[in-house]
Amino acid sequence: MIRERLKFCISRHQQLRRFYSDKLNEMSNLIAGFSLLGCLLGISFAIHILTPYKIKFSENYSINYQLGLSIVRGIVSIASVVVQLEY
Repeated sequence: MIRERLKFCISRHQQLRRFYSDKLNEMSNLIAGFSLLGCLLGISFAIHILTPYKIKFSENYSINYQLGLSIVRGIVSIASVVVQLEY
């Protein structure tokens, strides 16, 4: 009785470890994608918040967020095209 129960528990444990290993291998491919999507979500959130602002440091120097964001959008679009060409 105890031996049969022990065999069952060991077998069940091996099945769970195999399932865990398989799912971990499947999910490891998704980590980079979710990280990229999180970064893009943060960038788009920042774009909507910072669009109308302009900070002036002195008479000659100022930061125009709209111009900066348009440059970032261009860089991101070029990067996405390059990534699509790679695959």
